[in-house]
Amino acid sequence: MSMRRILAIFLLAAAFGPLAARALDPQEELLRPRYWTSRSGDRVQAIFDTEQDGVVTLRNRQGQPLRIQFDRLCDADRELIRRGFMQNELPPEILDTRDASRDGDVPAEPVPGGDAGDLAPDAPEHPSEASDRELARTLPFVGTNHLRTATKNVCRIPLPEATAAFLAKNGNPDLQYIRVAVWIPTDFDPSRPWNILLATQADTSSSVDHLDCYLTALLDSPGWIGIAAEGTVMPPDSDTPLLRWATAKTLLDALSDLWPGAERWPVATCGYGGGAKHAAYLGAHLVDAKRDLLGMFLGSCDENRVSAAFDAVRPDRTRYRQTPIFVASGLQDAHANPDRAEKVLADMKAKGFRTLRLFTYNGDHNPDKGSLVEALQWFETRPGAKPASGPSGHGAAAPSGPARPAGPSATPSRPSAPVRPTAPVRPTYPR
Repeated sequence: MSMRRILAIFLLAAAFGPLAARALDPQEELLRPRYWTSRSGDRVQAIFDTEQDGVVTLRNRQGQPLRIQFDRLCDADRELIRRGFMQNELPPEILDTRDASRDGDVPAEPVPGGDAGDLAPDAPEHPSEASDRELARTLPFVGTNHLRTATKNVCRIPLPEATAAFLAKNGNPDLQYIRVAVWIPTDFDPSRPWNILLATQADTSSSVDHLDCYLTALLDSPGWIGIAAEGTVMPPDSDTPLLRWATAKTLLDALSDLWPGAERWPVATCGYGGGAKHAAYLGAHLVDAKRDLLGMFLGSCDENRVSAAFDAVRPDRTRYRQTPIFVASGLQDAHANPDRAEKVLADMKAKGFRTLRLFTYNGDHNPDKGSLVEALQWFETRPGAKPASGPSGHGAAAPSGPARPAGPSATPSRPSAPVRPTAPVRPTYPR
């Protein structure tokens, strides 16, 4: 794991700490950067990797493995590992398949100073979170996994053999499982149609972890669920749009197998910065797979990858070009300011895309809640789009974002269930 990639993960966690400060499930807390303390008082900021034969492996912000005897950790850290890893409901074969032995041992270096506890400061709860926890329910998922409403569920699910073999030929060997995240609201009912937000992130960061940045927007967007998927080793050795699509499709297929009719639920892709580029490729793959692509949210987007994705994947030209594209740009964004975003939209328009919108906000190169709430509402005004299925939200107040633009309300004609290919789409684009 490169220094640049691990540093990006830590920076994201620090930037969006207020959301992470809510009460976490032990398994979820193990997925976040935090301070670990030894019994002698030494402290190090790191991400939990694994525990095996009494040895705990952490990874620091440079990506180096830090190994320490389980018994040498403080009581609180040992208890967290017991609850979040040793008592995990997942069967042993579904736990992280990373081969830690390929890295040399690196002694943990104490981190002087700093406050105790997690990276994130305390922050007020979203108004609906307390009531959501009281109403939370548990639904069955893949294997022995379960999904709990009103929280982000993170687990590992098997990758189909045909897909694993296909990816092995394209730079991703020995990938048997994928890491996924699913967020569903308290009032989730799989017998009704829902809109799906598929989040992805830049090459330097975790899509599953990045889904945290969108949870407050989802809370204010009735009728939506949020998902993300990636390989079990993050960042992967070979990160391509093909790998992103293979993991996303595996998760979407798992949801369709679990919930009849879910294969017809509309999907919107979203990402910031480099993630916006991957969101464009995922959108092209969804259209090529005959999924209902509701829209693409491209935050801090400084390049037109929408056209490049079309050239690479070759989805249906008419359907893909009709997709609503929402570009969000921060007024203080030094990488993708509104002037740059306008040029990107002009290039998309010149390439035949017509349903375009630029949204500016007072912020920098970071996710903005109001932008996504506005985008999700705008996507639902697309001709033929299905209105949000949630009866009145999920215990939350009415959406607090900008007013929804006027648009037609229509009863959609759903496409028939797609025929699933046995392997992801051909890798026609460069790595």
